[in-house]
Amino acid sequence: DVQIVRRHGSSCRRLTLIGSDGSQKHFIVQTSLTPNARSDERILQLFRAMNQMFDKHKESRRRHIGIHTPIIIPVWSQVRMVEDDLMYSTFLEVYESHCGRNGREPDLPITYFKEKLNQAISGQISPESISDLRLQAYGEITKNIVSDGIFTQYMYKTTMSGNHLWAFKKQFAVQLAVSNFMSFILQIGGRSPNKILFSKNSGKMLQTDFHPA
Repeated sequence: DVQIVRRHGSSCRRLTLIGSDGSQKHFIVQTSLTPNARSDERILQLFRAMNQMFDKHKESRRRHIGIHTPIIIPVWSQVRMVEDDLMYSTFLEVYESHCGRNGREPDLPITYFKEKLNQAISGQISPESISDLRLQAYGEITKNIVSDGIFTQYMYKTTMSGNHLWAFKKQFAVQLAVSNFMSFILQIGGRSPNKILFSKNSGKMLQTDFHPA
């Protein structure tokens, strides 16, 4: 059976290719591509060039520093196959799992943020004070609504053993650091939890719609 993968507002079919050695490679079939699809391929080419630079440096080789670059196979202009991992999950799924476990509404941070900015929408405060109000609302959300231990609790409950959790943390820390570095260099914006994927078994990290501003 062909599986249906629902991820960040879209649905794709997942195909499994079996090699001559019995290994399996999973690909999702993406259709109705936008012009940004070409940018994805160019960004991956840049990442592969960066990985070659990391491989030439002794310290980066010792620390296994590298950017995860999935394989993209163009089929025709509007269809392509992208390498997928059965263990991929997104930060949004982690957050929704936390909300479901604690009986919270997932949209509560957005609702709270809009309520705090009602004064700005109605013009009751000056434009100079809007940034301070946004920062204040963000601080209250991170302190009272979305705690900083959600991801740690999720991985603690889903990993099979302590050794697996330690290996995941080590690899994920490297992936997160490199991803943040590239985001800063390329001035990537518009990051949201549904655009950040991670593999629960390997710790590899992938960001979708990773385009320079």
